[in-house]
Amino acid sequence: MSNNLSNQPKDSSINKSNHQVESLIERTFNSFKKNYTLIKKTRVRSWKAYLIIGLIAGIIVGIVLVANRSLKIEESEAGGITYYVSPTGSDTNPGTQSQPFKTIQKAVNLMNPGDTTIVKGGTYNKGFIVGIGEGASAKSGTAAKPITVKAATGETVIITNENPFIISDYLPDKPRSAIVRFEGRSFWTMDGLNFLFASPTQPSGLSTIWLRNGEGYAIKNGSFDGNENGKGTHVVQVGAMVSNVLVENNTFERFPADYDIYGVAIGSFAGDPKSSSTYGSMNNVTVRGNTFNGLGGDGVQAWGGEDIIIENNKFSRFYTDPMEENAVDIKRANRVTIRNNIMGGYQPKSSGGGPAIIIHNFADNVTVDGNIIYDSWMGISLDRGNFTEVQGDSTFENIKIIRNVIFNTKKMGISGDSTGAGMRVWYPNVNGLLIAHNVFAHTEGPGMIILRSLLSFQGVEIKNNIFYANNEYAINFLSDAATYVTVGTNDFFKSSGEQLKWGGIIGNLSQFKSSTGQAGNSINSNPIFVNPTIDPGLADYHLQAGSPAINIGQIINGINQTISGSAPDLGAFEYGAPSDTEAPSISITSPANGSTVSGTITISASASDNVGVAGVQFKLDGANLGAEDTISPYLISWNTTMATNGSHTLTATARDAAGNQTTSAGITVTVNNVVSTKFSINDRVRVSSGPLNVRSTPSTSGTLLGTQPLGALGTVIGGLTFADGYNWWQINFDNAPDGWAVENWMEKYSTDATSPTISSILSSSITSNSSIITWITN
Repeated sequence: MSNNLSNQPKDSSINKSNHQVESLIERTFNSFKKNYTLIKKTRVRSWKAYLIIGLIAGIIVGIVLVANRSLKIEESEAGGITYYVSPTGSDTNPGTQSQPFKTIQKAVNLMNPGDTTIVKGGTYNKGFIVGIGEGASAKSGTAAKPITVKAATGETVIITNENPFIISDYLPDKPRSAIVRFEGRSFWTMDGLNFLFASPTQPSGLSTIWLRNGEGYAIKNGSFDGNENGKGTHVVQVGAMVSNVLVENNTFERFPADYDIYGVAIGSFAGDPKSSSTYGSMNNVTVRGNTFNGLGGDGVQAWGGEDIIIENNKFSRFYTDPMEENAVDIKRANRVTIRNNIMGGYQPKSSGGGPAIIIHNFADNVTVDGNIIYDSWMGISLDRGNFTEVQGDSTFENIKIIRNVIFNTKKMGISGDSTGAGMRVWYPNVNGLLIAHNVFAHTEGPGMIILRSLLSFQGVEIKNNIFYANNEYAINFLSDAATYVTVGTNDFFKSSGEQLKWGGIIGNLSQFKSSTGQAGNSINSNPIFVNPTIDPGLADYHLQAGSPAINIGQIINGINQTISGSAPDLGAFEYGAPSDTEAPSISITSPANGSTVSGTITISASASDNVGVAGVQFKLDGANLGAEDTISPYLISWNTTMATNGSHTLTATARDAAGNQTTSAGITVTVNNVVSTKFSINDRVRVSSGPLNVRSTPSTSGTLLGTQPLGALGTVIGGLTFADGYNWWQINFDNAPDGWAVENWMEKYSTDATSPTISSILSSSITSNSSIITWITN
């Protein structure tokens, strides 16, 4: 790509060169005045002028080429310029791979659509800002050419919270700050950046990433580690006037339990001067494939927004403190899909706990589909919420709770009718609520509890569910709620005791049918699940052959039912459904093809499937490399010193639950580790600098077994392994401890085992009782 100096970073040497060129041109053309001949008032250049022009043109071209050569910038994959940043760089550098910038901000301010900044591994104590303040000159990308800031392949980039940006244009009584802020600029991608709350000292209202007034943001393949120091508000804040956001394959963990911190907060809070409309002004936000573990507040909260998808994430509870609230919290939002997520362990220590999923403050058009929820205080709650927080219509419209499996909910010692419930419908105004094809199993409280609103409670249907081994009741209809609900065909299985409670009456299924005229085709039969255990690693709530729940369900329009028999089955999974024949897709994302590697590196892959990826197996030259990874993001550490130097092929195989599998295209890497010839197996060695640390594994993080003193002897029985910058050998020392040690502090030890022989006798005469005999040996 040709270089355009006007688009390149300016440094003093280039400015000086350009100034010299300009001066030379000026002096030259001043001299040309002396080499014109005037013929009838027409200037004609003499041959001397032409000669000078030719010489000067050549000089100018040479100088410009040299100047351009010093500004050589790589072309990015998107066709733009690639800049480089390194902790050891300088912002006076041109930002090349060999002369990188020092700060990300420097590169951010220069980038145009399609440009990329590669951030080299290391720790950076300041993030960057786009569109305001120090980053006011930063530009927007385009949908076809986003601007990208990404970590260098195979390197770990850490950005700390030590120097956040203050957001002074928010609310005076709600100060905010951010490590990375986007304001009024669009189409930016952040890839592979890791954020660490290294400092416990920080301003109020600190977000890691703040988005406002823009579109087209992607935040992927990174991590957010609170380090139990993050005392701000939200990790990723999707604020007012924001659209088309992707948060994918990130890890959120270890934020303090006693602070109400959300992983991804979608919505503009009341009073934001840039907020507008009933649902705020955020739309098309996707949160996919992330891991949330240890947040004081919610994993994902949608205070507002429209067209939100939360899918294929894993939510788990790290703390037992009740401040850690919900996996997903949906408030005043519209067109929200929560599907195929795994949520476990949302158990409060005392009062004030929250369900795994809560929908309240009158959200509309929300679908909760295909999630697995276990070991929680409550599975799903549809709750009226706080009226003082609500603007606009105060009625839930079109809510679907379908195909979810909720099991092992617990009371946790908290009193109340709804504690330990699989699902709670708690006093909401409703116009359209479908609860269908779910499994509510092993609930310590009721499978479901319903308290209707006195204002509006219409279109509520409960169909094709399986209630299994609920400790209290399958459903507890408080007051007269049963008369406002349509109860279709369900399986209310309980081996003993009463199954239902309605209008103060406790009775079995037959009595409920007789009293209410509802649930006419419902059954009380063991559904014969494959493995109805409470162990999340073993539980399988698919139906087995011969299940009475097969082919007795009702057809429900609008939920994309799969029917393999004469009628739908009850529960979350259709027995004998057409087999899944679509294989997953997978590609290795790191390391790059053709790269050279050494030491221990991370191999990562991106995998997807129409139903779901069950696991990814990485392979080295066709052989399994470590155990299968069953949780996204898919990655593994590879100690390259265990492989021979030279070319190797990495692949990854993704499989789904149906057994379909796909192997990625091979990635060729060259292993280039330092090969030591210092020792060999069975060599005797001696400690040359002591004391020498002896460890359980060939790593500086291996357990320290003890030390060996200077001069200690041993025998090499294993190695060579290169790790943490050292060559390690396994030594059987003459005296304990035995283990792995670094070769730098050992030397080869040898003993001369050859017996001497006398080659000549120089003196042999004995003249007295004592004589000296002199000889020469070999």
